[in-house]
Amino acid sequence: MPVHWNSLGPFLGLVTSLSDRAIGLTYAADLQNVVIEDGVLDVRPGYRQFSASPADWFRAYGLVFLLGDDGTEEFFLVQRLNSYASNTGRPFFVTASGTRTEIRAPGPTTVSLGGLTNPWRAFVFQGYAYCYNKDESTNPLNRYVPGDDDSWETLSQVPTPSTGLTLSLARQPDGSTDEYEKVSFAGLAPASEITYGGDASSTGSSVNASSDELTIGHVADPDRPSSFQFGFNDMTVGDIDMQDRDTLTFPLREDDALQISPSSIVVELIADDGTTTFALDTWAERDSDGVIRVFAQFPPEKQLDRAIWDGTRDIQVSYDIIAGSSTANENGLIMGQITIGGLADWVWGEWRAREDRGLVYCRARLQLLQVWLWPRLLDRWRD
Repeated sequence: MPVHWNSLGPFLGLVTSLSDRAIGLTYAADLQNVVIEDGVLDVRPGYRQFSASPADWFRAYGLVFLLGDDGTEEFFLVQRLNSYASNTGRPFFVTASGTRTEIRAPGPTTVSLGGLTNPWRAFVFQGYAYCYNKDESTNPLNRYVPGDDDSWETLSQVPTPSTGLTLSLARQPDGSTDEYEKVSFAGLAPASEITYGGDASSTGSSVNASSDELTIGHVADPDRPSSFQFGFNDMTVGDIDMQDRDTLTFPLREDDALQISPSSIVVELIADDGTTTFALDTWAERDSDGVIRVFAQFPPEKQLDRAIWDGTRDIQVSYDIIAGSSTANENGLIMGQITIGGLADWVWGEWRAREDRGLVYCRARLQLLQVWLWPRLLDRWRD
C-alpha cells in the first residue's frame, strides 16, 4: 500500500498508511511509527538486542551508557541473578558488541551491591567511571576504570560530624590572644605637630592623660570638609612598618554637637619620604553606641610597591562635617587608638560575643579579611 504525505503547516507533512483519498486533510491513520521533532515527522528509532539475558536471570538495576575520555564506549550494568544473595546485585560493563564482563575489586574479589530499590547511576570523570546509588547504605559511591574488570574501588564517605565545629579567632600570627599593635598618642603635641584642614583647629585639640585618645578641635559653626594629619615619627612609637600589614582600624566619637558623615571618611598614609601618599580603601559605620568604627586597608586588587611602606611616617584622616555648635569647645572629634595590621578590640568583642559565628583569622594580608569579612561585619552591625 502506498504511503502519502500532505503539506500541513509546521509539520511539513503527515505520514499515513492509507491513501489520501481515504483520510481527511487534517488527519492521519496513526503516528505509532513516527516521532515529531522540530515540526518534522521522522521514522521512530527502533531497538535491537545486542546481549542476551544470561541463564538464571532475575533483573537489571541500572544500565548507563558511558563515554570514556579516550573515546571508549561501554554500558555500566548492575544485574541480579536468582543465584545471588537476596536483594543484591553485581556490577558489569557491556561493550558495544554486547560482551558482558563482571567488574571485581583487585584480587579479584566479587563485589556485592545493595540499594536495589532504585537504579544505579554512573558517569565518567578523568579516567574513572563513578557509580552511585543513594539507597546503598554501606557503599553508595564507587568507581572503576572503564574496560578494566579488576578495578572496582569503594570510595570513603565523609562521616557525619557528631559535634559542632569549633573555630577560633587568632589575634596574632602566632595564635596568641594578645592584641595586635596599638598606637599610643604619647609624645604627640597637638598644637605644633598636627596639620589641620578645613574647620579642624588646634584650639581644643589635646591628648588625654593615658595617651589613648586624641581630641581634634573645630571652629564654631563648622560646616566644611575637614582633615587632620599627624606623624607617627612625632610620637614615641616612631614610624610604623606597613610593608606586610594591610589594615588599620580606629574608633571616632563626636563630642557634644559635632556631627560628621561616616561615609565621607578617607584615610591616607604618607611614606617616610614625605611625598608618597596613598588613600586606603576606607569603610566607616556608626554602631548602636554612636561610635564610628573606621577600617582602612591597602586594596588587594592593586599591585603596589609595598617596600616603601616599611617606614610609614604620617596618617591623614579626612571627613565631611554635617553640623556643629556655635560654641567652638563643643565641636571635638575624639580618635581612639589605632590598631595596626589586624582586628581591633571592638571587632574581637563583637565576634567573641557571637561564638556561633566563629572564624579563623591568620594574617591581615589575607584577602579573606579584606574583601570578605569586613562587609559582613558591617552587615551584622546594621542588623
